[in-house]
Amino acid sequence: MVVGSVVVGSVVVGSVVVVSSRFVVATGQGHGVHRGAHPSPQLATLVVMTTPPRPGRASERPRDALGRPLPRESDGVAPLNLPPVLAPAAALAAAQHLLDVGRPFQAHEVLEAVWKSAGDEDRDLWRGLTQLAVGITHLARGNGRGGINLLTRASQTLAPYAERPADGTERPAHGVDVAGLRAWIAGRVAEAGDEAGPHLRVPRLRG
Repeated sequence: MVVGSVVVGSVVVGSVVVVSSRFVVATGQGHGVHRGAHPSPQLATLVVMTTPPRPGRASERPRDALGRPLPRESDGVAPLNLPPVLAPAAALAAAQHLLDVGRPFQAHEVLEAVWKSAGDEDRDLWRGLTQLAVGITHLARGNGRGGINLLTRASQTLAPYAERPADGTERPAHGVDVAGLRAWIAGRVAEAGDEAGPHLRVPRLRG
């Protein structure tokens, strides 16, 4: 595998796992150069692959950037090629990048894969993040009512991770800015989806 130029985050030394046919996530310890407005202190980096993408299965229907099916003769966007499970930091970095470049449907696929494999302690965290990405997908498609309904459910699902239980223990949040996400959702609900469309401002998953 040949790795090319940096897209977002920090250049670090570490292992590399494939996230999609165009992007990979590199994790590990080391020093690097931050790029972008919100460099993450977590050592997870998205870089461009210079190797050709793996051909998709013949049964796969091409989709546009928002996950809508296209005619079979269309090119569509490159499908994700996920490993069975991504580490939380890598999944959050990949999902954030996909949100930032206008592909919330693929962000939901990344988050859903972690949700399906998560343990009892953080399963609802990943379910809430998945609902968030699906809600953003609906808003970007112009479906304001459906998007707001899903975002409301996401806020409710995430709520326990923003609170400290009576016994003083904390639910694992993997650095997710739960309070910030719920505030972002409240803003979208107050606007009733008025900002729906391809130029929707997306939230930061981590503080």
